Amino acid sequence: MRRPLLLDERVPLSDPARVRPNGARSMRIDAYCAHRDPRPLVFPHTLHNRREGSNSEFADHLGGFIGFVMDDGNRPMTAMRNGVIRHIERVRHQISFEVGKLELAALEERGFEANAVLFLPDGTVRAPNGAVLVDPDTGEPGPGAEVPHPPGARRRKGEIDTRPAELAIEVPPLLPPVIDDFEAELSVALVWQF
Repeated sequence: MRRPLLLDERVPLSDPARVRPNGARSMRIDAYCAHRDPRPLVFPHTLHNRREGSNSEFADHLGGFIGFVMDDGNRPMTAMRNGVIRHIERVRHQISFEVGKLELAALEERGFEANAVLFLPDGTVRAPNGAVLVDPDTGEPGPGAEVPHPPGARRRKGEIDTRPAELAIEVPPLLPPVIDDFEAELSVALVWQF
């Protein structure tokens, strides 16, 4: 079941900073993208910050985000929290922006394309479709929530799972897809000359 992003859920929207000049309400969102080169946001938004994973400060921030997901080690590991942590470990870009209610459909599409998890002002970690992956109070996911994976990764998982099934080998259904091509960092080959 899909849970939409709600601009009025546990977010103080009466704050004048949350009202755009045209009177529309907006919400600040932090998108943590695993795509190595996400396309620019093309829907109306106010960009606050964008940073890449090329410095230690960003790595420290992501480590803090993982600590938040695990409530500083006070929550037991679950398949969902493990999936969210593995996703955070692959994050290459954080994009912080403000968006209005009319742009949420475009945000969902672009969020899946960038393979992003979203952090909202209410403290929830969500999939691009609004499903709660980590509730800040309980750490539990919402009904039907799934950690986002690109279509190519899901397709490969289906292909990989098919062969063991043909050989009557049971594969645990909770194993996540492997990373997709656009998440992988390609390294430059070194050529040794003697």
